[in-house]
Amino acid sequence: MELKAVRREKTGKAVRSLRHQGTLPAVVYGKGFENLNLSLDLKEFKKVFKEAGHTTIVDLTVEGEKEPLKILIADVQEEPIKNEYIHADLRQVNLSQKISAEIPVITIGQSPAVVGGEGILLTLLTKIKVEALPLDLPHQINVDLSSLKKIGDGLTVKDLPLDQSKVQILENNPDDLVVKIDYAVQIEKEEEVKSVEDIEVLKEKKEEEGTEGAESTGTGDRVKEAKSEKKEKTEEKK
Repeated sequence: MELKAVRREKTGKAVRSLRHQGTLPAVVYGKGFENLNLSLDLKEFKKVFKEAGHTTIVDLTVEGEKEPLKILIADVQEEPIKNEYIHADLRQVNLSQKISAEIPVITIGQSPAVVGGEGILLTLLTKIKVEALPLDLPHQINVDLSSLKKIGDGLTVKDLPLDQSKVQILENNPDDLVVKIDYAVQIEKEEEVKSVEDIEVLKEKKEEEGTEGAESTGTGDRVKEAKSEKKEKTEEKK
């Protein structure tokens, strides 16, 4: 994949005029490398970034330079309202030195247990941090779900399709689960239990209200009886 760039003199707030012209401000940095302020064609960058992501080496041709730079798209800043790219950080890499990167985990295929309605898919890891030579970095890690045929089936880090002679996994243990099939009815059961508990609470509340009402009614009757007795005594005196 290739990107073309020209050197950029404008910096700070002055780059706003570049964005209005369909140009994306960018900077290239790297170990032992002097930072370069560049301008990229926004449409071209979008196309390349969609394919390369953050993990695929891109040849960056800078106007006036004989050889293209090998770079990774390290970071892209977006304008929060329009969701438009406003700046890109490009990381120059040495092809002979290992680098670390987070590789996205992508599920492919279908699990028979999920298709049959017996279970649901739990995705426990969406990225794996690895170390490798730049050209050995995988663009993404595909996880095939077709082997997950029953409840409890899962795939671990050691099951990932990686050439571990070239790619070293940094932060996860081999037995860490990446995906797993769990009971589809588990959530429904929890909701049912919750509903039953709610019903019990309501029943208890009504019983308490009923008791209070009964007590209140009893007090009223006693008051009525006292008034009646007082009236009878008054009539007898008369």
